[in-house]
Amino acid sequence: MAESEARAARGETAMTMTLPAAPRVMAALVGIAVPFLVFGRAVTAVLLIVALLCVFFLPQRDRCLASLVRQARTPVGIMVGVTLALWLPGVVFSLDPLRSVLVWTRMIFFIGAAALIWAAFVEDARMPALALRALLAGTAIVLAVSLVALFVAPEVLSFVRAKGWRAANAVLGLKGFASAAMLLVPVVLWSGVRLGGKWVSCAVAEALGLLVIIGVTISRSAIAGSIAMLIVAGVLVVWFRRQRRVTVLAGLAVGAVVIPVLAWLYTHSMSPVDAEAPWGMPLWVVDFHRQSIWKFTFDVAMDSPWFGHGINMINYVAGAFDRIPGYAYIFIPAHPHNWVLEVLAETGVVGLAPLVVLMAMMVARLAGDYLRTGDPAVLAATAVAIGYWVSGLFNFSFWSAWWQISFMVLVALCLSHGRRPVTTGIPRS
Repeated sequence: MAESEARAARGETAMTMTLPAAPRVMAALVGIAVPFLVFGRAVTAVLLIVALLCVFFLPQRDRCLASLVRQARTPVGIMVGVTLALWLPGVVFSLDPLRSVLVWTRMIFFIGAAALIWAAFVEDARMPALALRALLAGTAIVLAVSLVALFVAPEVLSFVRAKGWRAANAVLGLKGFASAAMLLVPVVLWSGVRLGGKWVSCAVAEALGLLVIIGVTISRSAIAGSIAMLIVAGVLVVWFRRQRRVTVLAGLAVGAVVIPVLAWLYTHSMSPVDAEAPWGMPLWVVDFHRQSIWKFTFDVAMDSPWFGHGINMINYVAGAFDRIPGYAYIFIPAHPHNWVLEVLAETGVVGLAPLVVLMAMMVARLAGDYLRTGDPAVLAATAVAIGYWVSGLFNFSFWSAWWQISFMVLVALCLSHGRRPVTTGIPRS
């Protein structure tokens, strides 16, 4: 299987040499977009905007639109529309309707952009192959910059972000990127397997480098997402292979990672020694500040349980800037660090319920596709989805643009590059 994939990758390498300029540019920009978050979110935004503009110059642009229409009619596509529609009360009843409608509209654009990238790649199998090589090359550059900043000269991070050569806290500066690094790990590994040859060693080295960034920045949300990805991927591989040797190896791998991580978390609590858990959860699992934020958010959500207080408005509700009693921080510094509570407080049960259903449908469809086909591209997409939804229980705002785009672009890239050659334009997943 690996040998056949390597032969296919070599064939794709030859084919990409004949690509016209627009598909070649678009594929390269999509490939480097997520890794280049290290240089600033504006850089990633510019790369993706230019990539989307290339769609107008693609030979297959008409077929791309037809593929989008077909996807919109699938169960997942319909559920996306239902979710967006049921978020509208979170706009109408918002504390600031204009602010909320802008975020709601932005979501439609992001979903459409990711779907368009997927459609363009599905319609030309040469493009995703080039995008994978660009992703590995871009990740190598980003790792070089990040590791130098972390271990040698932190000023490098400020320099590449156009802030001049000045002192910087590289650990703090890369903490947000650590979550993107988590999402990149399965895609990088799959890219190496898909391309074969020297790319395998390159991918393994890059995956280890990304894990170093996660570990050095002590991004607990990224660690949680990584563990969840490992467990789910391990279970799916065991279930698909149904071989005792695979089961044993997967169990050992999961145990070798999970047990030390849990032990480290237990001995490195971030909460005050004499603190009492606001929500009753162990403080070594979820720190005191985060539990305080969650409790406040839930209480606020219960003030308007059906339609919420408005999309992206949680930090504007009464009491959000009050200080936690006996603690130096406020209740809502920017967002609740939990997508379930955030969506509940801002769109109510009416907005949260369809999102949970959509998430379940998406993960179930991906897992089912892998168990049916054994396609490593689908396994990588499943891992990205698991990492995104699990780490999102602890990290950024659900409405954070760069976080959503990272997830959507990586999943689109994985799902556009299955084993079977695409000739009809009809997606297989």
